[in-house]
Amino acid sequence: MTSVEQNLFITLLSLNRKHLSLRFRLPAEVRDDRCDVGFILPIGGLNMKDVIRLSKIAGCPLCGEESHHACKACLSTRYCGRGTFVHAFSSLSLISFLLDCQREDWRNHKALCKAISSGKWYKITLEPNPFSALMSRMYKTSITRYYDDSDENQSPAAEALDEAPPNYHGDAYYLVKLQVPVGTDANQILVYDQFKTFELYLSEAKNPEAFLAALFTVAREQKMYRWVHREGEWEWKICFDRIPDRIPTW
Repeated sequence: MTSVEQNLFITLLSLNRKHLSLRFRLPAEVRDDRCDVGFILPIGGLNMKDVIRLSKIAGCPLCGEESHHACKACLSTRYCGRGTFVHAFSSLSLISFLLDCQREDWRNHKALCKAISSGKWYKITLEPNPFSALMSRMYKTSITRYYDDSDENQSPAAEALDEAPPNYHGDAYYLVKLQVPVGTDANQILVYDQFKTFELYLSEAKNPEAFLAALFTVAREQKMYRWVHREGEWEWKICFDRIPDRIPTW
């Protein structure tokens, strides 16, 4: 392993160490006070809340250091507020330069920032399938690729369809996918997030203005992904006129 690879490996362990619980302790027989603890991959089963938490960067999105300053335009992303020295190797020598984290991250943050600060947002009410007469007596469960059927402690919980889904995203903005279900009338649109923590419907009856805007967008895009923010148990806000720079594949 080269010195550069060693530094990358140590950096990865250091970033992941922040996700460990403060109560975590190594067994006494392997503990060494001269060393810090980190990890590469999670071991054991993960529930959906853990998957989402571990998929986020706790600090500055570029360097991982503690964040202090929010983007002034949208207030949704926080940065370390200072420059970070970066080391790069050329064919002849080692080059060091100061990197402005917020400025360098603009290409990744731009789409969300412009959506929040200048996009048109609609308040919407999502609901379970509104056309099921037995909705109050039905339950559902979702199994994704993160489910491990060999783990006895990780079983997909059945959710009552008339209960609001848990909010695993907190106060963050995130992407959802919208699509018209096959074989249904065009008066409802299916909405779900990447991890399928919820699968709800945008109906024309409860959201006439937003539903019309969604239909115009669906007609132009085969797969539609848009930014949302959760406002209540069944309430979200969504922006249709700002498209993510990178279209997801889920």
